[in-house]
Amino acid sequence: MIKKIRTLLNFSGKQLHLQPKSPRKFRTVEIRKHHNLSRVAFAKKIDVTQQVVAKWENRQCEPNAHSLKKIYECFGVTPNVILGIED
Repeated sequence: MIKKIRTLLNFSGKQLHLQPKSPRKFRTVEIRKHHNLSRVAFAKKIDVTQQVVAKWENRQCEPNAHSLKKIYECFGVTPNVILGIED
């Protein structure tokens, strides 16, 4: 079965293709892969550790307000999209 792909236009003008919401992961993995970033590079860009990014991606904890703001500022993706609340 082919999954429906949703497309967002982020602030850099690039199209960001997001898979349907995953019950196990935040959208951070899709955002960083779209920008061809490793966990380490993504973490450095938003001033957190690689371990924190791994915990978000494994849904062990949620990004705090400061981290959500940094992701929004760096990648132009709203907090609701990062958390999987909106497409």
